[in-house]
This record gives sequence, C-alpha cells and structure tokens, in this order.
Amino acid sequence: MQTKIDYVSFTAPSRMVFEPDDLDNAKNAHTVLADFLGDWWLPIAAGHSWQIYKAKGFYHTRLFDEDSKISVFFGGVNKHVYCEVGGQALDFIRALGSYEDFLERVATRTSRVDFAVDFESEVSVEQFIVNRQGQAFKAHSEVVTETGETRYIGSWKGERFARVYRYNDPHPRSKLLRAEVVLRGTYAKQAMAIVLKDGEVQAALAAHKPFGWQHQIWQPAEAITSEIVSKRHDKEKANTLRWLNGHVASAIINAHVGDLQSAYDWWETYVLPCLPAKQDIPTSTDDNPNSSDTNGEASRLE
Repeated sequence: MQTKIDYVSFTAPSRMVFEPDDLDNAKNAHTVLADFLGDWWLPIAAGHSWQIYKAKGFYHTRLFDEDSKISVFFGGVNKHVYCEVGGQALDFIRALGSYEDFLERVATRTSRVDFAVDFESEVSVEQFIVNRQGQAFKAHSEVVTETGETRYIGSWKGERFARVYRYNDPHPRSKLLRAEVVLRGTYAKQAMAIVLKDGEVQAALAAHKPFGWQHQIWQPAEAITSEIVSKRHDKEKANTLRWLNGHVASAIINAHVGDLQSAYDWWETYVLPCLPAKQDIPTSTDDNPNSSDTNGEASRLE
C-alpha cells in the first residue's frame, strides 16, 4: 500500500496582470515563479523546452515544459500565475531534491491536490469499492474503455471526490489498483497543512478516510511512501500490442487450425529470420513503472 501526492495545482502571486499582447509575458511569469518557488526554478525556466499554447477561461496563455511536464497559465484578469504539477513533474522535483521546499512554499496557495494509493493486487475496481463504509458521497459514476476501468465516488465537479481505477494489459501499471482522492479549495489547503505537520502518508490516509474503504487490502498501518515512478503511457505502442495480441494472433491461430498455414512454419519463415540476435536486442525500461525515468506520468482513465 504505497501513497503519494500525484498532482498539485497552485497560484503564485503577481504584482500585475498579463496583457494578451505583451511579448514579455513568458519571461515575467517565470520571474514570478522564481520569486515564489526559489532559485531551483531558474534552471527549469532557462534550460528547458517551453511550448506556448492558447488557454481558456481566466488565462489566455499556457506554457508547457516538455522536460518537467509542468504547465504554467497566466492571463489578463487575475494577478497571479497558475501552475499544474502532475505526477511526472512531481517526480522531477523530487529528483532535484527540492520536493519538501516546494510543498512548503505552495501549501497555503494550493488549489488542488490528489492523494494516490497504489496496491499491487489482482483486486478489481468493483471489489475494492463494494461494502464501503458510510454514505457521505452518494454520487457514483463509471467509465469503462479499452484502456481500463474507473469508478468515481462523489461528484467530479465537487470539492472532493475519489476515483478507483485499474488499467488493462498491456499498460505497464495494469498490475496495480489505484485509489485516488482529489481535494480542491479549502480541503486542499487543509490537506497540505497535514502534509507539513505529519507527513505525506498521514495526509493521504486522512484524505481517504471519509470514503470508508473496507476491502482487506486497505491497511493504513502498512502504508508507506510510494517508490513507484510516474510515467506517461505510450498509447501508440499500446494500440500496436493490442492489435498484435488480438487481430494478428487470432488470424494466425485460425490459419493454423484451418490447415491454411502452420503457425510454426509461418514463424520460422517470416518472423524468425528477420529478428536480431537475442544479445543484440537493447534493454528498455519504458514499460516498467518502477524505472528511474522521471519523465512519465500514469495517465488516468478520464
């Protein structure tokens, strides 16, 4: 039972709004963040690949860092810069050694925080949420796709809700069941205060407590800080694997059973000669959720 903060959004105060046509907006936004977050922000601002996009609502511009996966928003209405820091970005900050400092600086200005708990278990989403204690959250919804299954407890538009999800194979996190609580507004700030006072594990348990998980894999006394590195799943590779394991495998089996083509002969004739020698195949950790690559985030089924 591994716990972690998997998302934080916050605002950094600015002395000015950001007019749409000001060419210095990006530079000024980074200055605001450097003043708010400290010197560790400077190499991120200056040395990374920032992309500029149009935004919506109160913010006309979004900056996105391809390296750390941090999003920065600003606009002409509010005197602040708004930041979204997901799982990949938090792992990046942890790797910098600035994680505790980051939490201290953003705690009172946090607008949303997500607390994830991962279980290495074959328990299904439905099995985990059944017999939940208490009825404080009456709204329920479900999303099922070819990627996996997500169940929501509470309204996703509300100040707090939970989601429990599991990915299907071949996603690298398919062996894990995740229960995640999303807190916004006052709930988020209260949770961050607990993080600073009692630590991340205790804050995660406090966030999950109102949802009354009762399954036997929910063991608060055994909760530890997660060592699972967030990674962004390569959907194109996943689709290729699904195609191979589904359509291609099925066609080969049908051909073999129907005496159209021996599967063994087909493999030896068309596949085996084209494969590199086993010792020449490079080792990859792209599909390993426990690898040291910090540039990934486990995508949610939303």
